[in-house]
Amino acid sequence: MKLNIQVIPEGQVEVRKELSNTDKEKYSNVKFAFQVYAQKINAKDANGNETYSETDYVPLTSAVYGASGQPTDKKVTFEDNVFYLRPDESAIFTGLKANRKYYVKEIGVKSEEYDEVKINNTSYKEFNENKEQVGEIKDISTDKKQVSQRPVVVYTNNCSAANSRELQITKKMKDNKVVVDTFSFKIQLSNSIGELVPYVNGDYYLKDADGNYYYNEEGNLTSNGKTAKVVEKQIMMVL
Repeated sequence: MKLNIQVIPEGQVEVRKELSNTDKEKYSNVKFAFQVYAQKINAKDANGNETYSETDYVPLTSAVYGASGQPTDKKVTFEDNVFYLRPDESAIFTGLKANRKYYVKEIGVKSEEYDEVKINNTSYKEFNENKEQVGEIKDISTDKKQVSQRPVVVYTNNCSAANSRELQITKKMKDNKVVVDTFSFKIQLSNSIGELVPYVNGDYYLKDADGNYYYNEEGNLTSNGKTAKVVEKQIMMVL
C-alpha cells in the first residue's frame, strides 16, 4: 500500500481556502479576505535566534501561492495587510521560526452567505439564520499557536441555502398571450479577469410554467415531471 503524505518544510505556514456543500465552479471568481499575524520580533542574536513579544503581534505581508503544499514563484498581493484567496487556493508564508506564534483571520464573513466556518475541521463559529443574523459580518480568527504546532490552516466555509448562486430566467408574454413561437437566449457571465464569456459548460435546469422539469434525451426535450433533472447538453428552449 502506497500513501501520499504531504511533507511540510520547517518554518512554513500554509493558509488554504475551501468550500463545502457546493459546486466550486459557482464560486471560482469569489475572493476571500485574510490576514496573518505573528509575534513581534524583539531581538535577534548573532546566530539568528529570535526572541518575541508575548503581547504584540504584527501582520505578515510576504507570501507566495502554494501548489500541493509547496511554494511557487507567484507572489501574493497584499492590500492594507490583507490578501485574498479563491476556493482551493493557498498562500504560503516562509522563513518563520518554528517557535514563533501566529494566528490567522478571515475577514468579513457574511452570515447570510456562510452559515458555518470550520478551521482544520473544527467549527470555530456557526451562524444561525433562525436567530435573525442575516446581514451580520464577522471576522473569524484562529487561536495562537507556534508554527511547528500548526503549519497548515484550512478555512472551510459552508454555504447557506440563501447563497446558492443560481440565476433564474423566465420568459413571459404580455397579457399572458399564448404563442407557439420559440425564443433564443444568449447568456454571458464574467470570467476570472472580468470579461463576459458565453455560459457553455455549466449545468442548468429547464421547466415549464407548471413547474415540470425537462431534460435532454437524444436531442429531444423529455418531461421529468416535478423532479429536477439537469439538461445535460446545451439545448436552450422556452416551453
